[in-house]
Amino acid sequence: MGKRETNRGCSSTLATNQTVSNTTSETTVFSQVIPAGKMGTSKKLSLDLLSTLTTPAISIPTITVRIKLGSSTLVVVNAIGLAISQTNSPFTIAGVIRNRDASNVQIAYAHITQSASNLPMLLANSSAVYADWAVDTTVDQTLSVTVQFGGLSAGTIFTLRDADVDLS
Repeated sequence: MGKRETNRGCSSTLATNQTVSNTTSETTVFSQVIPAGKMGTSKKLSLDLLSTLTTPAISIPTITVRIKLGSSTLVVVNAIGLAISQTNSPFTIAGVIRNRDASNVQIAYAHITQSASNLPMLLANSSAVYADWAVDTTVDQTLSVTVQFGGLSAGTIFTLRDADVDLS
């Protein structure tokens, strides 16, 4: 992962693809340490993940996506039913975490989008979520994204192809 300091904060991008396949274990596909104090009392973290999904033709696989800052977790999608028989179907995750006039009070929002070539995505839960957090950003905190398949499904592959985090 490339990381650079900017005049507004810190920014990073993913250097290599991260692939998860055929596992029910929660697997981290992206993580970055947010340095102590960088979020101040009103800065915003923006997160954009570009990934692809490959799914088998015989079953409807499910996936759970989580965004975490420190010990707080935002479940973006819980057990989403994915379109079947897809090869490298675009799957995007976008989110915002903003300090709200204090270094330990945040608002968090995230959503996902899946493009399917032949079938619509089946939602078992909402694809957009909001939460209020209380993470102490005066100390280093790890921002991470995890994925977890709901059942083993040979041929189901999640590949994170690009990640961009910007602090402004």
